[in-house]
Amino acid sequence: MRSFNLIKLHQFFSFNIIISLLLIFIATTLISYKTFKDLEIEHTKNELLSNIDILNTHINKTVNFKTMVKNIHNNSKLRATIININGTVIAESNGDLEQMDNHKNRVEIREAITHKYGFIIRHSKTLDVDFLYVAKKIQIDDSYIILRLSKKLSIIMNDFYDFWIQLVTLLMMSLIILFLLSNIMHKKIKEQTYILLDNINNIDNKKLHHSNQSWINEFELIKSSISNLSNNLQKKYKENRTINAKLKLKNRQLQDMLSAISHELKNPIAIIMGYAESILDSKNMSLGTKDKFLKKIFNNSKKLSHLIDKMALFTKLENHEYKPSIDSEEFAPFVEDICENMRVKYNRFKIYLNINSSAKVNLDKVLIELVIVNLIDNAIKYSQKDIQVIVDNTKFSVIDNGIGIKKSNIKNIRKKYYRVEKNNWDNSLGLGLALVEYILNIHKSKLEIKSEYGNGSIFSFDLKP
Repeated sequence: MRSFNLIKLHQFFSFNIIISLLLIFIATTLISYKTFKDLEIEHTKNELLSNIDILNTHINKTVNFKTMVKNIHNNSKLRATIININGTVIAESNGDLEQMDNHKNRVEIREAITHKYGFIIRHSKTLDVDFLYVAKKIQIDDSYIILRLSKKLSIIMNDFYDFWIQLVTLLMMSLIILFLLSNIMHKKIKEQTYILLDNINNIDNKKLHHSNQSWINEFELIKSSISNLSNNLQKKYKENRTINAKLKLKNRQLQDMLSAISHELKNPIAIIMGYAESILDSKNMSLGTKDKFLKKIFNNSKKLSHLIDKMALFTKLENHEYKPSIDSEEFAPFVEDICENMRVKYNRFKIYLNINSSAKVNLDKVLIELVIVNLIDNAIKYSQKDIQVIVDNTKFSVIDNGIGIKKSNIKNIRKKYYRVEKNNWDNSLGLGLALVEYILNIHKSKLEIKSEYGNGSIFSFDLKP
């Protein structure tokens, strides 16, 4: 009777374990299939959008669109299509233009025109293949085109199936291991159950059997192990997520920096090369003209040097490698000297100086001069009007009556490499106000910005005495 009951108990336990593991396997397989499939499609969509953004930097009116889409396909195996704003296909990497109908009513094209981008998965009548399409509107001077990249859904799914099969295999192996462990647990349960029954039957004669191990302890150990494994995985996941976020941020900052450097260096380099080429090509150029050209070359070389010096200083400040030299200075004469120099630089405009201070402040003269010069530079350059500088005790303010800044942009203009539409509130590389923020942080101060769009701005900071 006892053996019969134990057999039924263990069969019932084993059956439930098997059913539970099977249900877990099926549920996990289905959930992982849906989840990772969606992740693979989302990853491919973001990859195509990123490729469009990169290609956007190389598109201009001189580009041969037909050659361009062929090169895209040859280099990346992606299908590339360029459509004008009316829906007419003007370049296609994988099809015959004459056989292609108007694309204006295609979902991805409509979305690209009205939204940030368009996206859809559908069947291509031209190639008789399912594609994942991503389209985005791109401006070329005063006109727009739609650049659409697409990838065969079969290629995406093949990559996904390879990964998913590996995942399912790993999951299956894990479940097999768990099943083997459950059998070990069954044996321990059986052993402990027999000992328990023997002890009950022999309780009167005190012939009790003792065991050094208890199946309850085994369950506790398994529970503890799983808990530790889960905690470690969560910790690793958070660490990896943090690392990935930092890498994405660094990559974005690097792209911003390269874009800013390219934008700012292109003009002075082009001017230097142009004047130098003119001097080299013109053997009979007059000395006056040559001197004029050489001054242009010299001035633009100074601008390049200034940009490079500002980048080097910003890097030192950002990496905490710059050691400031803080001294106590009378604030009013210090500001007055800087304004006098700025009046020479901007002799077409008036810089009104209003001083109500005899205070001394603690400052690094080189850094704070850079801050003041930067703020005055921006005030004049982006207002093209007279400005007012106020020194009230330890507070410095510069007031302009220019175009002002939109509220939505005030927070962002402090970020490095940030540009407000066509206006660059920093006078080089998008570093100006970010550099000001770093310098003021060293002096335990901060930049205050008050601006009304269309009515000018006030930039100010306060130094500790």
